[in-house]
Amino acid sequence: TTVHLRVDVSGTAVVALSGDVDRASADRFHAAMQQLLTTHRPSSVHIDVGQVTFLSPAGAAAIVAWRAAATTTGTRVEVLNATEHIARQAAAYVRQILPFLLIRHAHLMRATFERLPPRSDIHRG
Repeated sequence: TTVHLRVDVSGTAVVALSGDVDRASADRFHAAMQQLLTTHRPSSVHIDVGQVTFLSPAGAAAIVAWRAAATTTGTRVEVLNATEHIARQAAAYVRQILPFLLIRHAHLMRATFERLPPRSDIHRG
């Protein structure tokens, strides 16, 4: 997995992921996103998954958990350019991991669900 990051002058960060987002890369993604939040403090983050070829349950969990953490700081997070295949993988995995996340991270998940954007914020490429 490759993670490319850029922050524009408006305070929006674009994180472009490519390749397989699996257990090994999920840790790198999470570390990069934590650094992004603390170093740049973006007003919004666009996670571009248009070049992702595989999304594992661990990869989906990392994106969901990071989104929950980011929204508690007021950072808006959008996932962009998901192919139909990646969108299906993500939906299946989120249904599997959601109960675990709700139990372990209820305070973060509650904040996330209170701020969930409408479905139109998930853009497919």
